[in-house]
Amino acid sequence: MRWRAEIRGILCVAMLLGAEARGQGADPGRAIFEGQLEGTRTPATAARLARLPCLSCHGRDGLGTREGRAPPIDGPALIRATPERPAYDAESLTRALATGQGAGGRALSQLMPRYALSPDEGRALFDYLGRLPAEQRRGVWPERLRIGVATRAEGYLDALRAALQARLGGTQVHGRTVELVPMAAGETDLLAIVAPPVSQVASVTAAGMPVLFPLGQLSGAEDPGLVRDFLPSAADVRHSLARHLAEAAQGPVAAWPEGERNDAFALAMKLAGREVAPRAGEETAELVVFDAADLGAAIAAAPRARLWIDWRHVPEGPLPSDRPLIVVIDAPALVEAPERALRTRHAQIAGAVLGEILKEAGRDLTRARLMTAFETAWTGDLQLDYAAVPLTGTERLLFFQAQ
Repeated sequence: MRWRAEIRGILCVAMLLGAEARGQGADPGRAIFEGQLEGTRTPATAARLARLPCLSCHGRDGLGTREGRAPPIDGPALIRATPERPAYDAESLTRALATGQGAGGRALSQLMPRYALSPDEGRALFDYLGRLPAEQRRGVWPERLRIGVATRAEGYLDALRAALQARLGGTQVHGRTVELVPMAAGETDLLAIVAPPVSQVASVTAAGMPVLFPLGQLSGAEDPGLVRDFLPSAADVRHSLARHLAEAAQGPVAAWPEGERNDAFALAMKLAGREVAPRAGEETAELVVFDAADLGAAIAAAPRARLWIDWRHVPEGPLPSDRPLIVVIDAPALVEAPERALRTRHAQIAGAVLGEILKEAGRDLTRARLMTAFETAWTGDLQLDYAAVPLTGTERLLFFQAQ
Protein backbone atom coordinates (compact mmCIF):
# COMPACT_ATOMS: atom_id res chain seq x y z
CA MET A 1 0.00 0.00 0.00
CA ARG A 2 1.30 3.45 -0.95
CA TRP A 3 0.55 5.03 2.42
CA ARG A 4 2.46 2.30 4.20
CA ALA A 5 5.54 2.90 2.07
CA GLU A 6 5.36 6.61 2.86
CA ILE A 7 4.96 6.03 6.60
CA ARG A 8 7.76 3.51 6.67
CA GLY A 9 9.94 5.95 4.79
CA ILE A 10 9.91 8.29 7.77
CA LEU A 11 12.10 5.75 9.53
CA CYS A 12 14.94 6.96 7.29
CA VAL A 13 15.10 10.14 9.34
CA ALA A 14 15.94 8.22 12.50
CA MET A 15 18.67 6.33 10.62
CA LEU A 16 20.60 9.37 9.42
CA LEU A 17 23.33 8.85 12.01
CA GLY A 18 26.72 10.49 11.85
CA ALA A 19 29.94 10.85 13.80
CA GLU A 20 29.66 11.16 17.57
CA ALA A 21 29.80 14.62 19.11
CA ARG A 22 30.74 14.01 22.71
CA GLY A 23 30.52 16.59 25.48
CA GLN A 24 33.46 17.47 27.67
CA GLY A 25 33.91 16.31 31.25
CA ALA A 26 32.02 17.83 34.16
CA ASP A 27 32.79 21.51 34.78
CA PRO A 28 31.85 22.62 38.32
CA GLY A 29 31.81 26.29 37.34
CA ARG A 30 29.41 25.61 34.48
CA ALA A 31 27.26 23.48 36.81
CA ILE A 32 26.88 26.38 39.23
CA PHE A 33 26.22 28.92 36.46
CA GLU A 34 23.54 26.68 34.93
CA GLY A 35 21.94 25.71 38.26
CA GLN A 36 22.77 22.03 38.29
CA LEU A 37 22.20 20.45 41.68
CA GLU A 38 25.46 18.52 41.78
CA GLY A 39 27.45 21.73 41.47
CA THR A 40 27.11 22.98 45.06
CA ARG A 41 27.75 21.74 48.58
CA THR A 42 24.56 22.70 50.47
CA PRO A 43 20.98 21.62 49.69
CA ALA A 44 19.61 25.14 50.24
CA THR A 45 22.08 26.72 47.81
CA ALA A 46 21.56 23.91 45.31
CA ALA A 47 17.79 24.38 45.43
CA ARG A 48 18.08 28.14 45.00
CA LEU A 49 20.45 27.73 42.06
CA ALA A 50 18.15 25.19 40.45
CA ARG A 51 15.25 27.63 40.76
CA LEU A 52 17.19 30.80 39.92
CA PRO A 53 20.42 29.93 38.06
CA CYS A 54 22.77 32.72 37.04
CA LEU A 55 21.86 32.38 33.38
CA SER A 56 18.14 32.94 34.03
CA CYS A 57 18.77 36.67 34.59
CA HIS A 58 22.21 37.31 33.13
CA GLY A 59 21.78 35.19 30.01
CA ARG A 60 23.55 32.06 28.89
CA ASP A 61 26.35 34.27 27.53
CA GLY A 62 26.56 36.27 30.79
CA LEU A 63 25.96 39.55 28.95
CA GLY A 64 22.88 40.56 30.91
CA THR A 65 19.47 41.59 29.62
CA ARG A 66 18.84 44.13 26.90
CA GLU A 67 16.82 46.21 29.34
CA GLY A 68 19.87 46.47 31.60
CA ARG A 69 18.16 45.17 34.71
CA ALA A 70 20.71 42.36 35.04
CA PRO A 71 24.28 43.53 34.37
CA PRO A 72 26.93 41.58 32.45
CA ILE A 73 28.81 39.07 34.59
CA ASP A 74 31.16 37.50 32.07
CA GLY A 75 34.88 37.59 32.82
CA PRO A 76 35.74 40.86 31.05
CA ALA A 77 32.90 42.67 32.83
CA LEU A 78 33.90 41.35 36.26
CA ILE A 79 37.60 42.14 36.07
CA ARG A 80 37.05 45.64 34.67
CA ALA A 81 36.93 48.32 37.36
CA THR A 82 34.12 50.87 37.08
CA PRO A 83 33.45 54.22 38.80
CA GLU A 84 31.11 52.35 41.16
CA ARG A 85 33.43 49.49 42.16
CA PRO A 86 36.90 47.97 41.84
CA ALA A 87 37.54 44.87 39.77
CA TYR A 88 36.24 41.55 41.06
CA ASP A 89 38.38 38.56 41.88
CA ALA A 90 37.23 35.10 42.93
CA GLU A 91 37.16 35.99 46.62
CA SER A 92 35.15 39.19 46.25
CA LEU A 93 32.71 37.48 43.84
CA THR A 94 32.14 34.64 46.33
CA ARG A 95 31.56 37.16 49.12
CA ALA A 96 29.19 39.24 46.99
CA LEU A 97 27.08 36.20 46.13
CA ALA A 98 26.78 35.22 49.80
CA THR A 99 26.26 38.66 51.41
CA GLY A 100 24.95 40.97 48.70
CA GLN A 101 27.91 43.31 49.17
CA GLY A 102 29.69 43.93 45.87
CA ALA A 103 33.38 44.58 45.32
CA GLY A 104 34.19 47.81 47.17
CA GLY A 105 31.29 47.33 49.60
CA ARG A 106 28.43 48.68 47.50
CA ALA A 107 25.13 46.83 48.03
CA LEU A 108 23.86 44.71 45.16
CA SER A 109 20.25 44.87 44.01
CA GLN A 110 17.69 43.45 46.41
CA LEU A 111 16.47 41.33 43.49
CA MET A 112 19.79 39.49 43.39
CA PRO A 113 19.48 36.07 45.11
CA ARG A 114 22.10 35.03 47.65
CA TYR A 115 24.21 31.92 47.12
CA ALA A 116 26.49 30.56 49.84
CA LEU A 117 29.33 29.03 47.82
CA SER A 118 32.49 27.51 49.22
CA PRO A 119 35.83 29.14 48.26
CA ASP A 120 36.46 26.33 45.76
CA GLU A 121 32.99 26.73 44.26
CA GLY A 122 33.44 30.50 44.01
CA ARG A 123 36.78 30.04 42.27
CA ALA A 124 35.26 27.51 39.86
CA LEU A 125 32.45 29.91 38.98
CA PHE A 126 34.84 32.86 38.58
CA ASP A 127 37.09 30.81 36.31
CA TYR A 128 34.15 29.66 34.21
CA LEU A 129 32.87 33.22 33.77
CA GLY A 130 36.35 34.12 32.54
CA ARG A 131 36.12 31.39 29.88
CA LEU A 132 32.53 32.16 28.97
CA PRO A 133 33.13 34.80 26.24
CA ALA A 134 35.48 32.51 24.30
CA GLU A 135 33.11 29.57 24.68
CA GLN A 136 30.14 31.60 23.49
CA ARG A 137 32.01 32.76 20.40
CA ARG A 138 33.50 29.45 19.37
CA GLY A 139 33.20 29.03 15.65
CA VAL A 140 32.83 32.79 15.12
CA TRP A 141 35.58 34.87 13.46
CA PRO A 142 35.48 38.35 11.94
CA GLU A 143 35.18 36.99 8.39
CA ARG A 144 33.54 33.57 8.85
CA LEU A 145 31.59 31.28 11.12
CA ARG A 146 31.60 27.48 11.32
CA ILE A 147 28.66 25.19 12.02
CA GLY A 148 29.13 21.42 12.32
CA VAL A 149 26.93 18.89 10.54
CA ALA A 150 26.84 15.59 12.40
CA THR A 151 25.08 13.28 9.99
CA ARG A 152 27.06 11.68 7.17
CA ALA A 153 23.94 10.66 5.24
CA GLU A 154 24.57 10.91 1.52
CA GLY A 155 23.50 14.25 0.09
CA TYR A 156 22.46 15.79 3.41
CA LEU A 157 25.28 18.33 3.67
CA ASP A 158 24.87 19.46 0.05
CA ALA A 159 21.10 19.88 0.44
CA LEU A 160 21.56 21.77 3.71
CA ARG A 161 24.13 24.09 2.17
CA ALA A 162 21.96 24.77 -0.88
CA ALA A 163 18.90 25.56 1.24
CA LEU A 164 20.90 27.84 3.54
CA GLN A 165 22.42 29.79 0.66
CA ALA A 166 19.04 30.14 -1.00
CA ARG A 167 17.66 31.65 2.21
CA LEU A 168 20.64 33.97 2.69
CA GLY A 169 20.91 34.90 -0.97
CA GLY A 170 24.53 33.76 -1.02
CA THR A 171 27.22 32.37 1.23
CA GLN A 172 27.43 35.25 3.71
CA VAL A 173 25.41 36.72 6.55
CA HIS A 174 26.27 40.03 8.20
CA GLY A 175 29.61 40.07 6.34
CA ARG A 176 30.69 36.59 7.42
CA THR A 177 31.00 33.51 5.25
CA VAL A 178 28.99 30.62 6.66
CA GLU A 179 30.92 27.34 6.61
CA LEU A 180 29.03 24.07 7.08
CA VAL A 181 31.58 21.41 7.98
CA PRO A 182 31.34 17.66 8.65
CA MET A 183 31.73 16.98 12.35
CA ALA A 184 34.91 15.44 13.66
CA ALA A 185 34.70 13.51 16.93
CA GLY A 186 35.34 15.75 19.93
CA GLU A 187 35.44 18.98 17.91
CA THR A 188 34.24 22.04 19.84
CA ASP A 189 35.38 25.00 17.72
CA LEU A 190 31.90 25.39 16.26
CA LEU A 191 29.00 27.75 16.78
CA ALA A 192 26.47 24.87 16.82
CA ILE A 193 25.88 21.33 15.60
CA VAL A 194 23.17 20.42 13.10
CA ALA A 195 21.51 16.98 12.80
CA PRO A 196 23.14 14.76 15.42
CA PRO A 197 21.22 11.66 16.49
CA VAL A 198 18.78 12.56 19.25
CA SER A 199 20.52 10.00 21.49
CA GLN A 200 23.61 12.25 21.51
CA VAL A 201 21.87 15.53 22.33
CA ALA A 202 22.52 15.35 26.09
CA SER A 203 26.24 14.61 25.71
CA VAL A 204 26.69 17.46 23.20
CA THR A 205 24.78 20.08 25.18
CA ALA A 206 26.56 19.11 28.41
CA ALA A 207 29.55 21.04 27.07
CA GLY A 208 27.41 24.08 26.18
CA MET A 209 27.26 23.28 22.45
CA PRO A 210 23.90 24.19 20.86
CA VAL A 211 22.12 21.43 18.93
CA LEU A 212 19.88 22.25 15.99
CA PHE A 213 17.38 19.90 14.34
CA PRO A 214 18.49 16.53 15.81
CA LEU A 215 17.51 13.34 14.02
CA GLY A 216 14.88 11.55 16.05
CA GLN A 217 12.14 12.75 18.39
CA LEU A 218 12.89 15.00 21.35
CA SER A 219 11.14 14.25 24.64
CA GLY A 220 9.98 17.82 25.16
CA ALA A 221 11.98 18.29 28.37
CA GLU A 222 15.07 19.66 26.60
CA ASP A 223 16.27 23.23 27.20
CA PRO A 224 15.37 25.54 24.26
CA GLY A 225 18.42 27.59 25.20
CA LEU A 226 20.55 24.71 23.90
CA VAL A 227 18.27 22.65 21.63
CA ARG A 228 15.86 23.60 18.84
CA ASP A 229 13.99 21.45 16.34
CA PHE A 230 11.26 21.84 13.71
CA LEU A 231 9.41 18.55 14.35
CA PRO A 232 7.05 18.05 17.31
CA SER A 233 8.48 16.54 20.48
CA ALA A 234 6.83 13.66 22.31
CA ALA A 235 5.25 16.19 24.68
CA ASP A 236 4.00 18.26 21.73
CA VAL A 237 2.41 15.14 20.26
CA ARG A 238 0.59 14.34 23.51
CA HIS A 239 -0.79 17.87 23.78
CA SER A 240 -1.87 18.08 20.13
CA LEU A 241 -3.39 14.60 20.08
CA ALA A 242 -5.27 15.35 23.30
CA ARG A 243 -6.77 18.52 21.81
CA HIS A 244 -7.77 16.62 18.68
CA LEU A 245 -9.37 13.76 20.59
CA ALA A 246 -11.20 16.15 22.90
CA GLU A 247 -13.15 17.22 19.80
CA ALA A 248 -13.12 14.05 17.68
CA ALA A 249 -13.68 11.27 20.23
CA GLN A 250 -16.97 9.43 19.79
CA GLY A 251 -17.00 7.99 23.30
CA PRO A 252 -14.71 6.95 26.17
CA VAL A 253 -10.97 7.29 25.47
CA ALA A 254 -8.35 4.90 26.84
CA ALA A 255 -4.59 4.54 26.30
CA TRP A 256 -2.38 1.48 25.84
CA PRO A 257 -0.44 0.25 27.67
CA GLU A 258 -2.20 1.17 30.89
CA GLY A 259 -0.39 2.64 33.86
CA GLU A 260 2.06 5.41 34.69
CA ARG A 261 3.54 5.66 31.20
CA ASN A 262 0.36 7.38 30.01
CA ASP A 263 -0.08 9.75 32.94
CA ALA A 264 1.25 12.64 30.84
CA PHE A 265 -1.31 11.93 28.12
CA ALA A 266 -4.09 11.70 30.70
CA LEU A 267 -3.06 15.11 32.06
CA ALA A 268 -3.00 16.58 28.55
CA MET A 269 -6.49 15.21 27.93
CA LYS A 270 -7.74 16.68 31.19
CA LEU A 271 -6.35 20.08 30.25
CA ALA A 272 -8.15 19.73 26.91
CA GLY A 273 -11.41 19.09 28.76
CA ARG A 274 -11.72 15.32 28.46
CA GLU A 275 -10.98 12.50 30.89
CA VAL A 276 -9.12 9.30 29.99
CA ALA A 277 -10.69 6.02 31.07
CA PRO A 278 -8.64 4.18 33.72
CA ARG A 279 -8.44 1.09 31.47
CA ALA A 280 -9.48 -0.14 28.07
CA GLY A 281 -12.71 -2.10 27.98
CA GLU A 282 -15.86 -3.01 26.04
CA GLU A 283 -17.16 0.56 26.24
CA THR A 284 -13.94 2.15 24.93
CA ALA A 285 -14.61 4.10 21.74
CA GLU A 286 -11.07 5.39 21.13
CA LEU A 287 -7.89 3.53 22.03
CA VAL A 288 -4.60 5.44 21.76
CA VAL A 289 -1.74 2.97 21.30
CA PHE A 290 1.61 4.30 22.49
CA ASP A 291 3.38 0.97 22.40
CA ALA A 292 2.15 -1.62 19.90
CA ALA A 293 4.66 -4.30 20.85
CA ASP A 294 1.62 -6.40 21.69
CA LEU A 295 -1.02 -4.88 19.45
CA GLY A 296 -3.15 -8.01 19.76
CA ALA A 297 -3.55 -7.50 23.48
CA ALA A 298 -4.59 -3.89 22.97
CA ILE A 299 -7.19 -4.94 20.40
CA ALA A 300 -8.53 -7.66 22.67
CA ALA A 301 -8.82 -5.23 25.58
CA ALA A 302 -11.06 -2.87 23.56
CA PRO A 303 -12.65 -5.00 20.81
CA ARG A 304 -14.80 -2.22 19.34
CA ALA A 305 -12.50 0.77 19.74
CA ARG A 306 -11.13 2.93 16.96
CA LEU A 307 -7.33 2.66 17.11
CA TRP A 308 -4.92 5.60 17.07
CA ILE A 309 -1.36 4.39 16.42
CA ASP A 310 1.93 6.27 16.33
CA TRP A 311 3.51 5.80 12.88
CA ARG A 312 6.56 4.24 14.55
CA HIS A 313 4.39 1.39 15.76
CA VAL A 314 2.61 0.52 12.54
CA PRO A 315 3.08 -3.25 12.44
CA GLU A 316 4.95 -5.05 9.68
CA GLY A 317 2.22 -7.64 9.29
CA PRO A 318 -1.46 -7.25 8.35
CA LEU A 319 -3.32 -4.47 10.08
CA PRO A 320 -6.56 -5.21 11.94
CA SER A 321 -9.39 -5.09 9.40
CA ASP A 322 -12.37 -5.04 11.73
CA ARG A 323 -12.16 -1.43 12.86
CA PRO A 324 -10.93 2.04 11.84
CA LEU A 325 -7.21 2.63 12.34
CA ILE A 326 -5.73 6.12 12.33
CA VAL A 327 -1.99 6.65 12.01
CA VAL A 328 -0.67 9.67 13.92
CA ILE A 329 2.17 11.32 12.02
CA ASP A 330 4.33 13.79 13.93
CA ALA A 331 6.56 14.68 10.96
CA PRO A 332 4.11 16.39 8.59
CA ALA A 333 6.79 18.73 7.27
CA LEU A 334 8.54 15.68 5.83
CA VAL A 335 5.70 13.50 4.56
CA GLU A 336 3.82 16.37 2.94
CA ALA A 337 6.53 16.39 0.24
CA PRO A 338 6.57 12.70 -0.77
CA GLU A 339 8.23 13.42 -4.09
CA ARG A 340 11.43 14.37 -2.26
CA ALA A 341 13.75 12.03 -0.41
CA LEU A 342 13.08 12.46 3.29
CA ARG A 343 16.67 13.16 4.25
CA THR A 344 16.81 15.84 1.56
CA ARG A 345 13.58 17.40 2.79
CA HIS A 346 14.89 17.41 6.37
CA ALA A 347 18.07 19.17 5.20
CA GLN A 348 16.08 21.70 3.18
CA ILE A 349 13.91 22.70 6.12
CA ALA A 350 16.94 22.82 8.43
CA GLY A 351 18.79 25.09 5.98
CA ALA A 352 15.82 27.42 5.58
CA VAL A 353 15.30 27.80 9.34
CA LEU A 354 19.03 28.22 9.97
CA GLY A 355 19.22 30.99 7.37
CA GLU A 356 16.45 32.98 9.05
CA ILE A 357 18.01 32.48 12.48
CA LEU A 358 21.44 33.67 11.37
CA LYS A 359 19.93 36.77 9.81
CA GLU A 360 17.98 37.56 12.98
CA ALA A 361 20.88 36.86 15.38
CA GLY A 362 22.90 39.81 14.03
CA ARG A 363 26.56 40.61 13.67
CA ASP A 364 27.45 40.45 17.39
CA LEU A 365 26.95 36.72 17.40
CA THR A 366 27.15 34.37 20.38
CA ARG A 367 25.75 30.92 20.88
CA ALA A 368 23.13 32.37 23.22
CA ARG A 369 22.05 34.99 20.68
CA LEU A 370 21.81 32.35 17.99
CA MET A 371 19.37 30.37 20.13
CA THR A 372 17.26 33.34 21.28
CA ALA A 373 16.91 34.48 17.65
CA PHE A 374 14.53 31.56 17.07
CA GLU A 375 11.78 33.36 18.96
CA THR A 376 11.83 36.50 16.80
CA ALA A 377 13.00 35.25 13.38
CA TRP A 378 10.43 34.91 10.58
CA THR A 379 9.59 31.23 10.05
CA GLY A 380 5.87 31.56 9.43
CA ASP A 381 6.21 30.43 5.83
CA LEU A 382 7.53 27.14 7.25
CA GLN A 383 4.54 26.93 9.64
CA LEU A 384 6.79 27.37 12.66
CA ASP A 385 6.32 29.67 15.65
CA TYR A 386 9.05 29.43 18.27
CA ALA A 387 7.53 32.18 20.38
CA ALA A 388 4.51 29.92 20.91
CA VAL A 389 6.34 26.55 21.03
CA PRO A 390 9.93 27.40 22.04
CA LEU A 391 11.56 23.99 21.63
CA THR A 392 10.18 22.89 18.27
CA GLY A 393 8.11 25.72 16.81
CA THR A 394 5.18 23.38 16.13
CA GLU A 395 2.70 20.92 17.59
CA ARG A 396 1.12 20.15 14.21
CA LEU A 397 0.19 16.53 13.47
CA LEU A 398 -1.26 14.63 10.52
CA PHE A 399 -3.92 11.97 11.00
CA PHE A 400 -3.96 9.31 8.29
CA GLN A 401 -6.91 6.90 8.26
CA ALA A 402 -5.38 3.67 7.05
CA GLN A 403 -8.73 1.89 6.71
